[in-house]
Amino acid sequence: MNKVIVGLIGLVVGAVGGAVVGGSLIGGTAAGIGIGTGLSAGICSTVQAAQAEGLVTAEQVDQLLMRAAQELAGTDGLP
Repeated sequence: MNKVIVGLIGLVVGAVGGAVVGGSLIGGTAAGIGIGTGLSAGICSTVQAAQAEGLVTAEQVDQLLMRAAQELAGTDGLP
């Protein structure tokens, strides 16, 4: 009977701990996905609007996106 009680206590503690850790991981993952999606959508819509207005050419878009990726990655000027 003692082993059953210890097992049940372990089950409850494990379930609560898993919910806390799992919830944090799921929340962090969802936030990362949302940030990535929003950033991508924002960049694409801005570039398309600039092209539609004739402010940038296709070659300049490639150059701008490469520069933005370098700055976001923190590799500004590195090979």
